[in-house]
Amino acid sequence: MAALERFLDRAATWLVTLGAILVGMMALHVVLDVGGRYIFNFPLPGTVEFVSYYYMVGVIFGPLAFVQSQRGHFFAEVFTRRLPARAVAALDAACVLITALLLGFLAWRTAAYAWAHTETRSQVQTAYYTIATWPARWMVPLGLGLMALYALVQFVRGLAGRKSRTR
Repeated sequence: MAALERFLDRAATWLVTLGAILVGMMALHVVLDVGGRYIFNFPLPGTVEFVSYYYMVGVIFGPLAFVQSQRGHFFAEVFTRRLPARAVAALDAACVLITALLLGFLAWRTAAYAWAHTETRSQVQTAYYTIATWPARWMVPLGLGLMALYALVQFVRGLAGRKSRTR
């Protein structure tokens, strides 16, 4: 279990770093596009496609595992605030298990979708050239799958009576 957690920690750190780099690249790309359009009357072709097919996918799905490792998703305590600690722990374990199962299913289905696009080498046409879109489709099952693994590890730790680790 410790080896799996170390692997997940490294993968989550790498993906959140990639997400941060992509935010910077996206901002630079958009600034260059807008500046080129209004200063030189020459926008960068393909900006919308790069932003929507690459940058945004990495920014959204890359950090999911890191957020799960920190238990950083929101908790609505309106209904559980007055429950006993054991009931809250049981409810939390059930929610983490359901999360892991749902994310595992989504990772599996999006991997099948990414595989189909990889086989056909999907691409999008810009005004001047084509951009391969199939590589970015793998970020979705990767982010969802790592988040599912984190949730599963947190569920197992909860069953063992150990608190979930945070960094």
